Amino acid sequence: MVPFMGYVSLFLLLPTGIVVYGAFVGPDGFTLSKFSVLTEQNVVTGFINSLIVSVASALIGAIGGALLAYAIVTGNPNGAFRRFVTAACGVLAQFGGVTLAFAFIATIGTAGIVYLFLKDHGLDLYPNRVWLYTLPGVTLVYSYFQIPLMVLVFLPALAGIKPHWRAATESLRGSGWHYWRYVAGPLLLPAST
Repeated sequence: MVPFMGYVSLFLLLPTGIVVYGAFVGPDGFTLSKFSVLTEQNVVTGFINSLIVSVASALIGAIGGALLAYAIVTGNPNGAFRRFVTAACGVLAQFGGVTLAFAFIATIGTAGIVYLFLKDHGLDLYPNRVWLYTLPGVTLVYSYFQIPLMVLVFLPALAGIKPHWRAATESLRGSGWHYWRYVAGPLLLPAST
């Protein structure tokens, strides 16, 4: 326990304490004046844009991941598609943050290898302006990470739904809506909370 607590103290608690101390202490002692920058237009815009990217990429990731996980679960359990997609999702879900941003910049950025190759062959990804660094571009980059992550999250829950439950619903004249509303939905709800 001592090495773990030392590691946590050195790399988590100490930097947090330094930031908190620096936020409330100025040259004249205790101050709240450093928080006045929170009302500046560029800070407010950055915060709003961050929320937009977070919500949009989470929704795209959740919907795309759920659909892809459903396609995997309803397919052949021993098929190559399932093995390939789950292996790819396992790798891509760990590929986020700075490395993901660098990968997109290095491949389809204005000096990226794929961008330059396509441009040399007559296809310009940015005919009007560079969209990669705009809100939709950043949302695309984060969705690239979110979709595989959501597949890994949804896959075990969807795999727990038995195919004969749908057949039982249909034999009782239930529609697809009835199946998801009264059978699959309640079964998935505890897995998602």
